[in-house]
Amino acid sequence: MLRSLVGSEMCIRDRSIVLERIQVSCETLFFRTAMEAPLLHTASFQTLTPHSIPAGSILEVTARVSADDGVYCWCPEYERWLPLGSLQGETVLEQIAVDKSVCWYRCLCPTRTYRSTLFESALPESLLQRGTLVQASVRVAAADTVWVKSEGDDVWCPESIPTASGQWLPVLEMAQVERDGPFYYQVLSSCAVYLCDTASFYTKNSGGNCFTEGELVQGSCRVAAEGTCFVRLSGKNSWIYESDGGQPMLKQIACTPEQFSACMQAADVFSPRNPGPSQIGAANRRGDL
Repeated sequence: MLRSLVGSEMCIRDRSIVLERIQVSCETLFFRTAMEAPLLHTASFQTLTPHSIPAGSILEVTARVSADDGVYCWCPEYERWLPLGSLQGETVLEQIAVDKSVCWYRCLCPTRTYRSTLFESALPESLLQRGTLVQASVRVAAADTVWVKSEGDDVWCPESIPTASGQWLPVLEMAQVERDGPFYYQVLSSCAVYLCDTASFYTKNSGGNCFTEGELVQGSCRVAAEGTCFVRLSGKNSWIYESDGGQPMLKQIACTPEQFSACMQAADVFSPRNPGPSQIGAANRRGDL
């Protein structure tokens, strides 16, 4: 840290002053880059690096120091210094409030992701489908909306986006996600439950595979949306639904993992693909075996 605070090398032979006493603030604050922010080796523009941080980025700062030509901030993420303002007097870093509580969001419509908290930073080919769940680790208010940072993906999503008419369209809603599973279900009689790509009926694959009457299903988490609860299948990136149009489709069953595993094995043994004893007897009587 001491080496970083030295702005430039000075000659010691002529008894020149090489160190000056300064005040360093070591509180943790958060800033948003109001413009492209240059990275510095030390707390001085004289040690400018060829690297910079895009506008709209959210940075954690753990130290600030005032020097002759401005205020500089230490960013542990990049292990470099950044200026609070430019040499022309423009604001480079603006202080913001950050909510770091983890919460869940659900996409209300197809939604783009962004490199930073600027709408100009949209990532190409990065469209989230309706019903996609986003776990947010950081929330900030910027550019007239709230931005959430997706946990693990290092991308940003806005809660709302501007439309051509000047109105704001909500694209994310906060969701209550139950993760205390596993959850066990049985498909009700005369029902066919189709797989969904996300927690939304808009991504239901009605022409694909489905679960039919009596089949057992295990889910890892579930979320309330569109008038029902969507259940994510354990070990898969597919969803099913407890009801459809008010009609119950699944019945939750209470059992232990061991009991469910035994039921699954029994269901597989007595499935149409693997006939049970009564089916085998009937086949013998018909002369099929």
